Amino acid sequence: MAWLISLITLGALLADEPADKTPPATPPVLAAFSDSPKVKTRAEWEARVPALRDAFADQIYGRLPESREPVLIDHKAVSADGITGASAAGEFILEDPTLHRRFSVAYILPMGDGPYPAIMQFSFCGNPLALGGREAFSAPFNGAPDFCSRFANMPLPEGDDPFLISMPVERLLAKGMAVVSIYAGDVIPDDREKAIPLLEDLSPADDPAVRPGAIAAWGWVASLAVTQLETNSRFDPDRMAVMGHSRNGKAAFAAMLFDPRIDLLWAHQSGTGGATLNRSYEGESIENITGGFPHWFAPAYRDFAGLETELPIDQHMALGTMAPRPVLFGGGWDDLWAGPMGAYRTAEGADPAYELYGLSGLDQTDPEEMNANADIAVFIREGTHGTKLSDWENFIAFVSQHFGLDE
Repeated sequence: MAWLISLITLGALLADEPADKTPPATPPVLAAFSDSPKVKTRAEWEARVPALRDAFADQIYGRLPESREPVLIDHKAVSADGITGASAAGEFILEDPTLHRRFSVAYILPMGDGPYPAIMQFSFCGNPLALGGREAFSAPFNGAPDFCSRFANMPLPEGDDPFLISMPVERLLAKGMAVVSIYAGDVIPDDREKAIPLLEDLSPADDPAVRPGAIAAWGWVASLAVTQLETNSRFDPDRMAVMGHSRNGKAAFAAMLFDPRIDLLWAHQSGTGGATLNRSYEGESIENITGGFPHWFAPAYRDFAGLETELPIDQHMALGTMAPRPVLFGGGWDDLWAGPMGAYRTAEGADPAYELYGLSGLDQTDPEEMNANADIAVFIREGTHGTKLSDWENFIAFVSQHFGLDE
């Protein structure tokens, strides 16, 4: 990474202003290149994107296999009876080509003529619960996490957060969206003892420091699902959205970062290693996350524990590589561990990259007032960690604008 040198603001990289010397949390910082002038055109920015993605792989997420060709084991129809607004349902049973572990891509299609925009969610507890407790869909092949047993019966007990576990299926169908769910834990379980040997087998690199973490591997599972969906004429390959909450939001962020075929992202309360800057004075630190979850990221990431200002990349750079694709971040004011304002600063810092495409980027001055028409949008609401129906309504408004569903 000899080309990554001094830390300067993204605005300084894309113009001729001098580097900003303010503290690391505000504004976000970006590494400059020693052997080329500051970026002034879209072509110059795009020429640097591959190296930036490589830097995120080597220093945060880990290296992934290049192949994205899943093996289709089965494609079966599932009854859509009782699902308001559904025309059909089914699932693809896929096997990843490296570890030979199976997972399901479950879907429900809306009424009307396709191809349909696909809204893919990373499920916490498997596709049946994600799709409203519909047991006709395949349960996780290797079992769900223990905490999921409390959600076995739908609807959920009063006081639980149903939209943390289950998508608002009928609301999405009413907007003309195909609802898609994946449970990436079938490929890499969220368990350090079980995950790390599989991640070592998945790694294409000899360097153990850059073996992929579970976050990147879960994002890779989403890419395998996209590969399958793109072969089916019922799904629109130009309108593929991915969303996730918390650690699944990190996975959705990684999927968008490494797979340009994904057209829109909602990373909700995704925190460190997701939408939130590493250089943020609130929320989970690199030491916290790599110590508590050593399987989530490349081992190289923990080298920057307590040394966030020495990390030559940060999350607004990742967001900049996603331009011009639309991105939505969600947060809660009381969810300080996820660093909601760190995500807002990420959005601010990526603006110049989006502007190179003639886009406004983040077009709001209040973190609570998202602009659904903008190409980067943020909402921070009252409340804590979780996914509310109002969060989904913000996402639906954002998707509808960018996928032309309000026309």
